[in-house]
Amino acid sequence: MDLQFMTLLACICSGVGVFCMSLFVFNLLEQLEIEKRETSRQIPIMFKMLLPFAGNVAPIVKAPFFDSTRKHVKEQLLMAGYDQLIDENQFLSVQVLMVISGAFFSILMIAGKQPLVGVCLLLVLYLYPKVWLKG
Repeated sequence: MDLQFMTLLACICSGVGVFCMSLFVFNLLEQLEIEKRETSRQIPIMFKMLLPFAGNVAPIVKAPFFDSTRKHVKEQLLMAGYDQLIDENQFLSVQVLMVISGAFFSILMIAGKQPLVGVCLLLVLYLYPKVWLKG
């Protein structure tokens, strides 16, 4: 009986944790303000979720190493019509954050004995911003 009580308690605690985390994410999404354009152009929800954290990696993105990439991304944003919604520094910051989060989740997947899923997740999170911009 004692083991059943501990199992029930663990289930309740995980449910409360997931509920609190989802409330946090929804609250974060409500506070996010991005200018709406008259056209149907919108940035993906993944970008909207990572944009508040873009300032944390801005010094990395503003390094001279990214100058040619920044120029190329600026041209692609202009050609795609997203230049009013997101600038090149924000886009590169989101791209770096996606690679960092992909690496984090890949390590978790590899530790959980799912290396193929981890590598695929890293690959998807690395390629997603590039494919979205070109698509």
